[in-house]
Amino acid sequence: MLARKQLFRAHAFELACAQNDVAHRLTKPRHPWTNGQVERMHRTIKEATVQRFYYATHDQLRTHLADCVAAYNFARRLKTLKGLTPYECILAMGQFGGAWAGRVIQGPALSGAPWMSGIEQLAEMITTDLEQRLPGQRKTQRDKLALLVATMLQVRSANLMDVAACLPRPAERLDSRYQWIKRFLANTHVVSDAVMAPYGREVLARLAAQGQTVVLLIDQTQVNERHQAVMVAVRLGGRALPLIWRVKETQGAIGFAEQRTALEAVARLLPTGIRPVLIGDRFYGSPNLIGWCCEQGWDWRLRLKQNLLVFEQGGETTLAACFDRGEHQLRDIELTETRVRTNVAMVHEAGHPEPWIIALSQAPSVHTAFDYGLRWGIEAMFSDFKTRGFGLEDSQIRLAGRLDRLILIMALALFWAVSPACGMPSTGPLPPKKPCHGRPRRYARSLTSLFKRGLRRIHTCLHRLIAIPPLWAEWLIPQTDSW
Repeated sequence: MLARKQLFRAHAFELACAQNDVAHRLTKPRHPWTNGQVERMHRTIKEATVQRFYYATHDQLRTHLADCVAAYNFARRLKTLKGLTPYECILAMGQFGGAWAGRVIQGPALSGAPWMSGIEQLAEMITTDLEQRLPGQRKTQRDKLALLVATMLQVRSANLMDVAACLPRPAERLDSRYQWIKRFLANTHVVSDAVMAPYGREVLARLAAQGQTVVLLIDQTQVNERHQAVMVAVRLGGRALPLIWRVKETQGAIGFAEQRTALEAVARLLPTGIRPVLIGDRFYGSPNLIGWCCEQGWDWRLRLKQNLLVFEQGGETTLAACFDRGEHQLRDIELTETRVRTNVAMVHEAGHPEPWIIALSQAPSVHTAFDYGLRWGIEAMFSDFKTRGFGLEDSQIRLAGRLDRLILIMALALFWAVSPACGMPSTGPLPPKKPCHGRPRRYARSLTSLFKRGLRRIHTCLHRLIAIPPLWAEWLIPQTDSW
């Protein structure tokens, strides 16, 4: 089936079809969607070559085009083919046989040379890194975890069927790969805290060695309709990287018990002598958390609710009443019946419906209250986990333990995505959120995202057959979080 173009209606073309016993058919006039699959393949090839790279000569284009076609035929697994590559699908068609397939498709897979897809190359690097960081972990667990992390970077989906379709693992059916993923997520011997410990410890040590104030962020996010997750992250380059999390089946806020276990796990990762700052929203500005920070010797910037009781100089009032009276800076007050001591600064900017009431470990002032704004880095991280990244909310998993290990895969993928971007210079200030010209400005905004920039660098290295830099091999984080 060919389009009605002058080239395909020439006498020489008709003669060649007749000599090879090929039936020649033409599409209906003004119906280009009849051969839409060919047009879609042209688009795929253009997106991987001329729309992404610049070629100085035609020879460079021919070489890269041959590599892209070989990678598509022998390494890319397609959902429409039930997770098989085009080459594997042709071999599975018994009426043609292997000899016909070898005559039609030419490439490295038939010459005996080892052929590794981009996912397998990246998985090999992640496996080597895991072996150095976790020498006591079982080899099979490291290999499976590395393969899933590499596949997640390529697929960027929490739907296990999408991950199974692109998983470079030999299997006759797609559901076999799906069950393989489910068995790994159900493996209780894979402990998220133990796996994340060396990664978090290295990032915290690098920030401390750079002289920055280590900013820890705590917040809660909805995983799906039944589960919530509380995360403790470290601020990095205007965003955040996850350190420890707890998943719980609940419709409301996760209690202080889970928050404390997560914070205690993070405290064990901190370098000796480091005094971090903990920043949290009003759901975490509880007297229990402030008291815990006092015991640990941490600083804090925690937003408080307006109806909390305040005990000062023998009197009892509320934070809202203090704000109404114009008392915007409170020193060494006692909160609620627990009588935990803290400083409080209140700031109300024009255009905001509510004031910021921030509990501080330092002397209250407007500038120290504005430090609370750094917590928006964890919101950007949540967007990497969800809509702008891996689509965590699309997961259909209903067990907290399996969700915990799925988040582990995404967290490691986030580390590997952010790491290459740390070696790239900054692209300047952030453009406005709502541009007037649509996509070009949105693309400019993504240039400032460490996550997006790192993903593009990984894909560029895989396309150009360039080695991906090891984790944190380059570190150009600006000192923007210190005060």
